[in-house]
Amino acid sequence: MQNPLVNDLAGLSEPLKKLIEVTASGVGKLYEPFHIKRVARAEAEAKIIATKAEINTAEIHERASARAEFKRIRQQANIESIAAKTAKFLPAQVSTEAVDPDWSYGFFEECQDTTNNELQELWAKILAGEVTRPGSCSKKTLRIVRQMEKSDAERFTRFCALVVDTNLASFALAPEGRGFLPFGLSAFDLSELGQLELLISDNVSTEITEGFHFGYFGQLVVVRVPDSRIVRLPFVPLTERGKELRRVCDIRKNSSLLPYLAERIRKENPNATIQLIMAKQ
Repeated sequence: MQNPLVNDLAGLSEPLKKLIEVTASGVGKLYEPFHIKRVARAEAEAKIIATKAEINTAEIHERASARAEFKRIRQQANIESIAAKTAKFLPAQVSTEAVDPDWSYGFFEECQDTTNNELQELWAKILAGEVTRPGSCSKKTLRIVRQMEKSDAERFTRFCALVVDTNLASFALAPEGRGFLPFGLSAFDLSELGQLELLISDNVSTEITEGFHFGYFGQLVVVRVPDSRIVRLPFVPLTERGKELRRVCDIRKNSSLLPYLAERIRKENPNATIQLIMAKQ
């Protein structure tokens, strides 16, 4: 027998159909009052919408209970999906140190509402990292990841492809002119990452002198300044939360970065050069 609610949807506009479908995906059942019924039931529901009749408390409690149960089942499904994905990110050996029970509880509380596959993968990598080396990800970082959308994760990954490492900090050269647009990042993207507390929005000026060196994807790079003139450039550092999250992101080397850095440094001092000293093993 055909579901009468399917017939009810037949006369609705496409936007309203979509609204009902989206609502159904969120609460676990079609929310019937969007389509006013015919005959007596239609009149009763119309009165509810118009606040001209008393609300049937028992029915509302029943729907609330059904919604709570649907939410609980969905959260459990998300947790199990993330746990299953974690296995493929575990190394052959992990630390024998136990993971803090408070961290474990907080982790599943934060990730349980994530249904997006890419974000579930990110959660799985975080869990695998903590199992491998307890203390590698703080509960503060977990709270940030919970706020992130897929687009946030993507823009953060693109930013991290521009980050170099020194003994003191991890940062990207601050943009100028067209900024990071050639690398797929806008000023809005940087602002969003700053609001998530993954990077420090205020640029930090760094002095680059003879012998200044940094690491990038296993390479050790040194700056040569023959005339000993100091080069000052602004950088955008990662926060501690950003550094933690960076460890589990799938970041790919950007072959355009080192030429870009060399150009920016030579703009300040035409005699300066960037030289690849060695590839770290």
